[in-house]
Amino acid sequence: MIPVDSQKRRVAEAELRRDERLLWVGQPNPLRIALKSLPQLLFGILWMAVIIFMISAIGGFGSVGGGFFSIFSLVLFIFAIVGLGMLASPLWSYFKAMRTVYAVTDRRIMMIEQTFSTSVKSYGEDNLEFVERRMRSDHDGDVIFTREHRTSRTRSSSGFYRTRHYTVDVGFFGIPDAREVEQLLLDNFRADARRE
Repeated sequence: MIPVDSQKRRVAEAELRRDERLLWVGQPNPLRIALKSLPQLLFGILWMAVIIFMISAIGGFGSVGGGFFSIFSLVLFIFAIVGLGMLASPLWSYFKAMRTVYAVTDRRIMMIEQTFSTSVKSYGEDNLEFVERRMRSDHDGDVIFTREHRTSRTRSSSGFYRTRHYTVDVGFFGIPDAREVEQLLLDNFRADARRE
């Protein structure tokens, strides 16, 4: 069980509107969130191994002067920065989870992230498409309540843009009391559950 300290509770309470009542406060398990970045970390290790091999093959950055080799060194340097970002992804995920507060009130669901700025995402009854619980152990799990449809555009080498559409699960990840939170969402936000 991850204890939610009073400071996290104060973060959630600071976001309450007039006559809004806080029903539950939690936060993700930082270690579990960091472990979700493991594939990216493993790919980053492979990526950096290739970059280091190529750097050693040309004798280091800038050791060969002029023309193609200086451009090649610059490209390798940029790829090395990208690789370092992949290696740091579990640390960033851990830091972000430590600075995330989940909250349920009688009116909405909140996800509050306090990294370099404060971001508050609110979801009401109209946003709840479903309530899905995914258990990792007897109590620990995820509670998913909607999916966001996103679009990314990348430019190909030929100059054309390629558009990719994908969906992302939205919910509370790595929480210790997933069953109770699932029931809380069903009781408070699902109209069909309230009618029963």
